[in-house]
Amino acid sequence: MYDCLTHYYPSQTVADLPGWLPTAVTELKPGGLLSVRDVVVPGSRLRGKKADLQRQAGGYVNAFLQMSGWQPAWSQVGWEDRLRDCGLAVVFVRVTAVSYTFHDWALHLPPPARLRLHVLLKQAPAPVIDYLTPHFAGDRIAFHLHELWMVGKK
Repeated sequence: MYDCLTHYYPSQTVADLPGWLPTAVTELKPGGLLSVRDVVVPGSRLRGKKADLQRQAGGYVNAFLQMSGWQPAWSQVGWEDRLRDCGLAVVFVRVTAVSYTFHDWALHLPPPARLRLHVLLKQAPAPVIDYLTPHFAGDRIAFHLHELWMVGKK
């Protein structure tokens, strides 16, 4: 039993993230903390057109991540709901925008995949543009992903 467990980018390193989370919680002592940092995508637990657009944007950002070789990411509300479902109280949340250059992000990919990613950024719908905030300057592209740091207490 542990006082604190921490995991950096579990969506990229844990094959069965939905199965890992409850298992990790069982390893915590009462009052123990689980700290996760991970990339998050847009999402909402609300209903309505705006919430639907946020969920669609999350799907689009996940497609971008997957084409880059990443695993799908959860939204902030997805993380909050899953921690609560495992019996944790969410005691800390911080989301930070992290800047990337497209060249460095896509360097490991073959040219056809880089082109598809470039098109995804150029043709992204407004909610995705608002989230990734791509900036095009000549042949240089910068964009942001959002990194969540969340702590749950048992």
